Amino acid sequence: MPKPKSGNGHLGTVKDGTRVTILAEKSGYFFFQTSNGNCGWNGKNWFDYDKDAVPSKVGSSSGSSGSHSSTLSTKGVELEFPASRYYFRNPFYMTVKASRSGGSIYLMPKPKSGNGNLGRVKDGEVVTILAEKGSYYFFVTDDGRYGWNGKKWFW
Repeated sequence: MPKPKSGNGHLGTVKDGTRVTILAEKSGYFFFQTSNGNCGWNGKNWFDYDKDAVPSKVGSSSGSSGSHSSTLSTKGVELEFPASRYYFRNPFYMTVKASRSGGSIYLMPKPKSGNGNLGRVKDGEVVTILAEKGSYYFFVTDDGRYGWNGKKWFW
């Protein structure tokens, strides 16, 4: 499924018994990748998994401030997950390059500027790029936080 909720369409099917890699968790859903690189969401109850090996949930601690990210931005804007056509068949890793050394970029809730933030990602942090829309990437951090930001902030 393209989003972590029921009734939002499908990206394809995965056969019973197929091994997948769990990349993230949100609200009772897993974001996973198959061995051929296809990605999507589905309910946790459809997986047989080692509970100690699952990545942290969206909303985990962010940065040294101890603040927590949520699915609502500082301006009350909800995180927008990409439509299925924007997801990469094979997600890839990139490094954040903030405007100054030691700086950070925002996890933005939508692929446009001025819509608040869901937290920060430090310069030099490696993230997984999941989708692209226009001049923005949708990505997930190692601690399971999602967001958008301009392609120019990654290398």
